[in-house]
Amino acid sequence: MVSTEGNDNRRDPRIDANNAITFSQINKREHYVGVAQDFSRSGMFFRSSRKLKPGTCIVILPLNCQSTDLLWGDGECGTVAAAICAIPNAPDQKSKSFINMVTAQVTRCEFLEDAQSLRYGIAVDYIRPTI
Repeated sequence: MVSTEGNDNRRDPRIDANNAITFSQINKREHYVGVAQDFSRSGMFFRSSRKLKPGTCIVILPLNCQSTDLLWGDGECGTVAAAICAIPNAPDQKSKSFINMVTAQVTRCEFLEDAQSLRYGIAVDYIRPTI
């Protein structure tokens, strides 16, 4: 479903999503998880337990709950990933248009008052390679 709510200046229409993702800062080992709420040709909005500064560059991948090596063990990420994957009707990859892998730059990070574990809303613009 294409999101047309709000009176904003988005470059591209947003598609509603409920997809589990994993992300890391470029050239960093730590991975974190989140849930994409919407995405477009040019960017994405997702929820995460991790606060990110605007300008931070990240790599985003779909979270594959069938691949246990992607649940990263004991830390906060492993706990959150395991919790997301254990939910019946968990966030998944039902949207055929959803990403495979993208690099992106954080444009906004906001504290979400109504959230429990995924308490930050993060907006990103995809980084496109230039020739």
